[in-house]
Amino acid sequence: MNRATALPIFAGLASLTLTACQTPQQLAEHDALLIEPDAEARAEVRTAASTLLGGTPVLLAPDAFTQDSRLTLERMPRRTLIDLPLADRARFEPHRLRLVVSGGSCLLRNENSDTAVVLESAHCRVQINKPDER
Repeated sequence: MNRATALPIFAGLASLTLTACQTPQQLAEHDALLIEPDAEARAEVRTAASTLLGGTPVLLAPDAFTQDSRLTLERMPRRTLIDLPLADRARFEPHRLRLVVSGGSCLLRNENSDTAVVLESAHCRVQINKPDER
């Protein structure tokens, strides 16, 4: 085999190797809403949100994720010892959480860090947007 013949064969093998090493495509995600969340489902969503935010306690309204798949959480401003707000609040971006359905599973995703938690007891459905929305 001469060098002119070996080069195309090697190039073909390299492309097969690169294709085999690629990660599989991520399943499609669709915005979702909670379906009739009971106390257990709301607690699971609250725990998942806390996990996504590094263990920070989270307070969510009872209707969170029932009308919209997205939720923005403002960070509590830090306060001084005499309970005055510190002036550093503007430096922090709010947390953005998004409820999605992917591959039949309901997930809560932190859009800031692109991490997600699978919800086991909460039931979701795909959010259908009206034509004038988003």
